[in-house]
Amino acid sequence: MTLTADDRNRVSRDISPFGAQDRLDQDLPNVIKNMLREYTSRPDVPDDLELSERVIRNVCDQRDIGPVSLNIETRLSAEISDFPFEAKYEAGLDIDWLSRLTKEPEFSYPAVSLSQQDYQPTGYEVNADKNGRARKLYVLVMAVNHDEVLLYDPLRYGAVDDTNSIEATEIPKPMFINAWEGRLESTNTLWIESTEQTRITGFNE
Repeated sequence: MTLTADDRNRVSRDISPFGAQDRLDQDLPNVIKNMLREYTSRPDVPDDLELSERVIRNVCDQRDIGPVSLNIETRLSAEISDFPFEAKYEAGLDIDWLSRLTKEPEFSYPAVSLSQQDYQPTGYEVNADKNGRARKLYVLVMAVNHDEVLLYDPLRYGAVDDTNSIEATEIPKPMFINAWEGRLESTNTLWIESTEQTRITGFNE
């Protein structure tokens, strides 16, 4: 089964309110900001769960916390601790788990990092790190099916046409998996979940 018209319409609706970033290296704060923006639009998720850009940038400040895999979910959970929700970070999830996260309403869309050497974006040049290598890009996964993945690529804002519109990026599933696993063949996933609902670890296989 491939992605359906309903999948594309849902993602197009969800992505339409997303905001852009002001610097190329702010893709992680941008993705988390838009993750929360979409999540708070759902029933039973309070509007106050959405955080300011300043707070999110502090959460993502890698000068302080080192690699993003270290404690970002703890910092993000602390910012929303007044509500029965928390951030979860998992390494080693596979594509089936990622697909479940996009379909279950108690989970936000998941954020992942992709190797830009394996993910081949169109419409812009690969963003290099301080050493001149292709840096990882953080994206929001919004639909997964047998053949394709629909995702929010924050660097495609304004690159699609002259209207500064935001559109979902559709890529082949094998390309996504390869870029998600990267050189170290280890995946990473960040999302928000309700603590009053069944967690991902409680899913039946």
